[in-house]
Amino acid sequence: MPRFGETIARLRRAKGWDQRALASASGLGLSTIGRIETLASANIQPANYTKLARALEMSPEDLDREWRATRIEQTKGDHGIPLINLAPAGDIIDYEEFGVDSGQGYSYLPRGDLEDPNAFAVKIIGDSMMPVLAPSDLAIFSPNKYPSEKMPDGVIYFIRFSPDSRYHGCTVARAFRESDNHVLLIKDNPTYARRRVRADEIIRMSVLVRLIRDVKSG
Repeated sequence: MPRFGETIARLRRAKGWDQRALASASGLGLSTIGRIETLASANIQPANYTKLARALEMSPEDLDREWRATRIEQTKGDHGIPLINLAPAGDIIDYEEFGVDSGQGYSYLPRGDLEDPNAFAVKIIGDSMMPVLAPSDLAIFSPNKYPSEKMPDGVIYFIRFSPDSRYHGCTVARAFRESDNHVLLIKDNPTYARRRVRADEIIRMSVLVRLIRDVKSG
C-alpha cells in the first residue's frame, strides 16, 4: 500500500538526491526529512507539506495525488472497479484517520457496463446522506463523467480537499456551484450543517454513478 514517507523517498531518489539534498532544497532540517520518510500518512505541518512539494517541483495537489487514495492506480488487465477506501457521509475526515490508504484497491467490484476506466468505489461511513446512502453501502464514483465546467448541481459527489485547505480531508455531499469561486455542500440529513467552501480548496469532485446496498443497512 502506498505510504507518504515511501512516496517522498521515491520522488527524492528519482531526482538523484539524498536526504541532505532534499533538506537543502526544501529548507527543512535533515532530521525532519528522515522522520517524514518514515511516516505512513502526511502528519506534518501544511507549510512543510508545501515546501516538500515545491522542492520536488510539484504543486501540493500533485503531491497529494501521488500518495493518497484519490490517485487511483488501475492495473493492466482490468480486475474491475477498485474499492479504495472508506468515505465519510458525515463530517469531513482526513484519510490518515482511516487506517487504510491505498490507491490500488484492496478489493474489486464488477465493472458491468461502466466504461470510465478511472471509476472507483468507497465504503460509506456515517449517516449524512440517508436514505440515499446508508452506512456500509458501496458507492461507485466517476471522476470523468462530466467535464468540471459542466458538473450538474444537486447530485451526490465524492469531494476531495486540498492538503492546505481548511478541511484537509474528504466527504460525500450534494454540491451546488454558487459562483466560480464557491461551492455549497449540502447533506440529505438535515442535522448536518451546510458548508460553503472555496472552489480552490477542492482537488476533485467525482459523481455518484452506482450504488451497491448493504442488505443489513436496509
